[in-house]
Amino acid sequence: MDRYHDKIYSIENEEFKLLYEGEYGAENNSNIQLDENGAPIYKYYWNGSEVASEAEYTQLLDEVFDVNQGVSPFDNAEYDGELGRYVGNGLCSYEEIINEILQY
Repeated sequence: MDRYHDKIYSIENEEFKLLYEGEYGAENNSNIQLDENGAPIYKYYWNGSEVASEAEYTQLLDEVFDVNQGVSPFDNAEYDGELGRYVGNGLCSYEEIINEILQY
């Protein structure tokens, strides 16, 4: 599968609200086309509309989110069999997020 997503949320009234959504990937996953440098040729979309290039997509994302502040949720995370999910590096359930906000 060669499709990637960037979703920017806020929390309002104890609920997640999707603010922005970006998506990119190969048009045909069974026949991924490559450019002259061997990189996959992707289509880019922002809030459901196609954008012209990776540069434009990156600019739109940078306008709403500092990607340098982002972390992979799976860095330094471990699977907890008792909870049935990954824990660590800030990974938490929906309820844990709301509780932390309410206790802030």
